[in-house]
Amino acid sequence: MNWKYVQLSSTNRYILYQRGTPQPERVSKYDKFFEIPLNRMLGLGERIASVEPQSFTSPCIANNSSSANVDALFSPSIYADGNKTINLVEYTWYTPVMRSDLLKVYSVFFNLEKTANKITQDIEGNYNCVKSEVKSMTAKTTPKIAWVYITDAYTFSSNISYVYYTPNYLYSLTKDSGAQLMMEFEENYSITAFGYSLNEFLEVIKDADIIVEMSSFIHQNITYPTVDEVLQLYNLSVADTQYKFISNKAVYRVDRTQTKSGDADWFFNAVVMADAALQDTVNMVHPGFKSNYNFPLDA
Repeated sequence: MNWKYVQLSSTNRYILYQRGTPQPERVSKYDKFFEIPLNRMLGLGERIASVEPQSFTSPCIANNSSSANVDALFSPSIYADGNKTINLVEYTWYTPVMRSDLLKVYSVFFNLEKTANKITQDIEGNYNCVKSEVKSMTAKTTPKIAWVYITDAYTFSSNISYVYYTPNYLYSLTKDSGAQLMMEFEENYSITAFGYSLNEFLEVIKDADIIVEMSSFIHQNITYPTVDEVLQLYNLSVADTQYKFISNKAVYRVDRTQTKSGDADWFFNAVVMADAALQDTVNMVHPGFKSNYNFPLDA
C-alpha cells in the first residue's frame, strides 16, 4: 500500500499518498489529501517555505522568508481550515515527553517515522535518566515553585490580573525535577491559570522558594528585564526578604534567548526538547546538581 491514513481527531483526518502515485479513494467526508514527502529536529528546515523572521530565534529559519507556494500549513488552531491545513493542537494536559512526541506526527508527513522515533526515544531516555538521578539524590530538599505572569486578559476591564500558571506541562516538569508547585492538584486537571488581585496573589506566592516569571516586557520596551524590573511588576523589591524567593535570590526568567519580536525561545525549543527543559529545571531547583552548569542559550 502506498498511502497512509492519519486521524488526529474526529474531524482532522489526512490521507497521505506517495508523490507520483494515484490519489486513493476518500475514506470519510473529513479527509484531506497530501502528497508526501512534503523543523529542524527532523533536518527539514529548508522545507519551510514562508515564515515571519521576527517570530524565530534561528537565523537559518528566520531568513527563509520565501513567498513560494506551500504543500501544507501546520496550524495549532482548531479553527484554521483549508485544503492544505493540518491541525496540530497542543492540549493543556500534555506532559513534556508527550509534547516532544508530536515530532512523530510531523514525521508521518515526510516519510521520516524512523528518524522521529529515534529522536524521541533519545529525548525520552535522557529525560528519564535525569529524572532517575534526581530521585536517587540522598540529601535533597523539595522546594516550592510558582510559575507566574501578569496579564489583563483574565479580566473584563483594563485592570491587571496576576496569574499563577499551572498547566500539566509545568506540573510534570516541576514534579520530575524534585520540586513541588505552590498549590498541588491532581495530574491532568483542566484549569491551567488562576487570576488574582495583587494582594491575593502575594498571599498565594509568599512561601514560594522559587519564582519563574514569564511576563512579556515587549510593551515596556525592555528586552532583558533586571530582577528589580521583574519584582516591580508585583510592587516588590529586593528588600522584601519576607518572601522566601527574594531572600533565596531565586527569581528566574525564561527569556535568555528571544525572537526579534521579544518572545521567549523557551516557548519554542522547550516544547520539543523535553530533556533540555528538565535539565534546566533541575539545575534551577537543585543548584550544583551538575557542577558548573550553564543554562544554554538555545534551550
